[in-house]
Amino acid sequence: MKLKKNEKQLIQIERACGDLRRGMPVFVTNGPRYKILVASPDNSLYISSLFNNNRVKDKKLIISAARANYLFPQQNFTAPVAISANYLSEQDIIVLCSKSPSTTNFTGGSFTSTTELEQSALKLAKLSELIPAIIIFDLKGKSSEDFLTVSFDAIDSYMDNAHYSMVEATRAPLTLQNAETCEIIAYHPNVGGSEHYAIIVGKPDLNNPLVRVHSSCYTGDLLASLSCDCRDQLQSAIELMGKNEGGIILYLMQEGRGIGLVNKLRAYDLKDKGMDTVTANHALGFDDDERLFLPAAEILKKLGVKTARLLSNNPRKASGLEEHGIKVTACVPHIMESNLHNKDYLQTKIDKMGHKF
Repeated sequence: MKLKKNEKQLIQIERACGDLRRGMPVFVTNGPRYKILVASPDNSLYISSLFNNNRVKDKKLIISAARANYLFPQQNFTAPVAISANYLSEQDIIVLCSKSPSTTNFTGGSFTSTTELEQSALKLAKLSELIPAIIIFDLKGKSSEDFLTVSFDAIDSYMDNAHYSMVEATRAPLTLQNAETCEIIAYHPNVGGSEHYAIIVGKPDLNNPLVRVHSSCYTGDLLASLSCDCRDQLQSAIELMGKNEGGIILYLMQEGRGIGLVNKLRAYDLKDKGMDTVTANHALGFDDDERLFLPAAEILKKLGVKTARLLSNNPRKASGLEEHGIKVTACVPHIMESNLHNKDYLQTKIDKMGHKF
């Protein structure tokens, strides 16, 4: 069977993310004339061998602007930055790419702007749910065939390709504690990738249903963590919909506002050291919110929903849905009572993320 170009690109990126997460480097290319080898110090089996390979030249460390501004507060970076790594030791790299970063007086190397190809390589680390700090290498002579090659345009088009290609995998009836009549529908990209779920509570009117866009929260939804309000919001939404006219809960697999569970736990560790959630994300190299709302909009369209009332305090969710073709007719407040452990977390949502309480 012959695959379409976008299907080939989806498979290519899924394989590249898998290799990076397994500690293997990958080649990123924008054509036959320019190819770089990308490795993640976050989880690499090959950093030592690459550093000691005499075929390797022009080593660079690429970090996001958020991480660079945290590590080097005297600077003011507005885009990802490249640091010449030709004279960096492996220990230098470990410090600059540490999972628990601290500000540093490091002055070795030089800061330069990044190319589009290098920025795409950094994006690949994010897609792999690794810390967005990578080492890139140019290799003298023929490239090794041991590593996967992924194209520049495949990385840049991945999220759109994945979410526009979502298909229904299965559906089943679901009985919940506060809503006995429900149905759950699973969706995934047609060649693999993360699944997302629609929970249809009751029999909502699809002309303008009540919709909750809920990102997965392992610590809150499953473990009942008191450090956030996620579980309270999820259960409250089910109960509200179950007792009234019904509704739709879109459960998106975008843990930690899109940075993945491992990085979310790293951010929790930094919060324990005194940071708020936004500062912790920046210190790790992520934006304050990495989520995309395209999959939510696509699922609603597949359900026949064109307009919705959004159960949320987050204006970004409303604008994200509208950006992708779903008209939000109202934002219904969804305010949970705070506790001793999450009051600062909720205040950060107000102060730094624009939530309306």
